[in-house]
Amino acid sequence: MTPDEMKTEMDNAICKAEADGWVYFSYNTVTRGYELYKARSDGSEFSSIAKSKRMGWDAIRNIRAGTGWIYFDTEELYSVLNEEYREYDRYTENLKCKIKTDGTEFTELNSSGGYRGSSD
Repeated sequence: MTPDEMKTEMDNAICKAEADGWVYFSYNTVTRGYELYKARSDGSEFSSIAKSKRMGWDAIRNIRAGTGWIYFDTEELYSVLNEEYREYDRYTENLKCKIKTDGTEFTELNSSGGYRGSSD
């Protein structure tokens, strides 16, 4: 991706945060899923910090940046077959996470889950 293309994606990102001259944002592709990126505000020096498919997440949300750390929430969706009703119950697991701005020292801070309903 060129710096101009990255700047366009960064400008259109719903979840982003800025700190220390960097913009941190999530970007979703069909083949790679969500990725957490960092780039300069002009789109240069971009790099991927975390990949949702590799980590097992379905989304990266609520990005916050602090000194040396990026804080964000993830969501993992999964279904469990309800034998009694012959339908799938959908659940989510939400994680609050942090990772160093260089992509090291990933830490799960806490998790919570919930029932999302059923599908026929």
